[in-house]
Amino acid sequence: MNQQIKSLADEIREKLRDQQPPAAEKDDGKTMDVSPEIQPEADLVSSDPLPLAVDLDPLVQAPKKYTDAQVTRFFEQLEGFQYLGEQKSMIRVDAATMKLLRRLKLVRGVEMNKLIVFALHQLLSRHPWLQTYIQDSLKNPDL
Repeated sequence: MNQQIKSLADEIREKLRDQQPPAAEKDDGKTMDVSPEIQPEADLVSSDPLPLAVDLDPLVQAPKKYTDAQVTRFFEQLEGFQYLGEQKSMIRVDAATMKLLRRLKLVRGVEMNKLIVFALHQLLSRHPWLQTYIQDSLKNPDL
């Protein structure tokens, strides 16, 4: 029974992958980046007669700001991440985050817990001072 459910989920993932359009490029041939910078209004104005809403991803309703190389590199890093998952922890997330995690699991087969632990490790690697701060705070009896 469990195997049938997994195979059905795999079939659904494959169908979703087949329906995904390739990464979009701007009409001038430049790919868009993932950085959170706000683009000037001049970049948002298009010479296309179609409205801006046509260029939006129907699931997210935001302009695509990624390249195939960025997607590939991210998922390669995620797949290469060593995740043991020996300890249990219940975390709470908002509805939008859970929806995103579930969709990512459907589309790419990414385990939610692995993605969360991967994101935490990325955060700690970008802010190495945080671990020292936590250790120093534990030494402070006022906390």
